[in-house]
Amino acid sequence: MGLTSALLLGPSVAGAVAAQPGAFAAKPGAHAANQGAPSAGPHAPVGGSPRIIDGSMATVNPGAVSLSNRPGVHNCTASLIAPNWVLTAKHCATAKEKPEVRVGATAWAKGELMVVDRTVMAPNADLALMHLTADVTTATPVKLADANPPVGSIVTMWGWGLTSPSATMTSPDLKFAQGKIATYTDADAYGGKAVSINGVDGTVWQGDSGGPAFTADGIQFGVASTAQYWNKQNTYVQVATYRGWIKDVAGV
Repeated sequence: MGLTSALLLGPSVAGAVAAQPGAFAAKPGAHAANQGAPSAGPHAPVGGSPRIIDGSMATVNPGAVSLSNRPGVHNCTASLIAPNWVLTAKHCATAKEKPEVRVGATAWAKGELMVVDRTVMAPNADLALMHLTADVTTATPVKLADANPPVGSIVTMWGWGLTSPSATMTSPDLKFAQGKIATYTDADAYGGKAVSINGVDGTVWQGDSGGPAFTADGIQFGVASTAQYWNKQNTYVQVATYRGWIKDVAGV
């Protein structure tokens, strides 16, 4: 998957995100996916493998969603949590921006095209909810975790991001990598509660921002926030911690 070294944040995450909306905001020392760069399109990556960064190709889509700020460009990953609500990272969204949303296919460009009419940002975490103008009919919403899985659990991370650090185009096809939960002491890009996942057979990178992490039984417990491909350390927002906010906004 992919998060390039697009942005290395200084002391102020909010300032960096304001300067470059949609950037995969990273805590100091970490890198994150950037919606605007590179100019990625639905093509095979240059210099990359046909997989995440390693990992595997997906044969089914478990509820992942592609976000595009302009036609023909995959920018961030998300998940369908209700027929008319999408969950992603806050650094992948702005209150005024209305990205294209594609749902229901492993090839993101072939997904059902949906329209966003409202985006709600979490106040203290790297999360955003996007409301769709119509219900999705080609995909089933994911189930969200009410509790964090134990440290040591083997999980999966999903997205359409870059397939190598040197790649210049995101993957046309959905990928996943296995990871192992390391700790719950990390913070996300906005200082929110996060889970640290060590890549087992791959890692996330640019374009995977906002994407889901699932338990072995298919429950989404994380949203991709920051990553360091060189040591396969990935930081995901804890879904269970913010279930109250998600329910208040989206009703699920």
